[in-house]
Amino acid sequence: MTSILVENKRFHVLQTETIAMPEGATELYVDVSQLTITLRFHSREAGELKVLLNTASPPGIEVDIFGFHNALGSSFDVTLGDIAGKQLKMSAMAHGIGEKSDPPRIFTLTFLLEE
Repeated sequence: MTSILVENKRFHVLQTETIAMPEGATELYVDVSQLTITLRFHSREAGELKVLLNTASPPGIEVDIFGFHNALGSSFDVTLGDIAGKQLKMSAMAHGIGEKSDPPRIFTLTFLLEE
């Protein structure tokens, strides 16, 4: 088991994935601990990186992600909610490849559950 200390709290690495998404892909669906997490990607024209958590009511969570201007990639962390009273977090890195509005992307996700 792998754990990470975040803001003086210990989190277990619940799941980690790296996904290559084709050009034009606008949504990604990930199942984590009986939850379905929908990630929606908005085009590069949307401005700076911004992450909005739309729904935090199990069994579904929706996350909207705007802006991927950084050629070296973008990263963010978001608290998705609680599972049995323990905090569930997601850390993500996204790399858009090329100059198109909805380019191919490599997306790495790590889900952390408070111990």
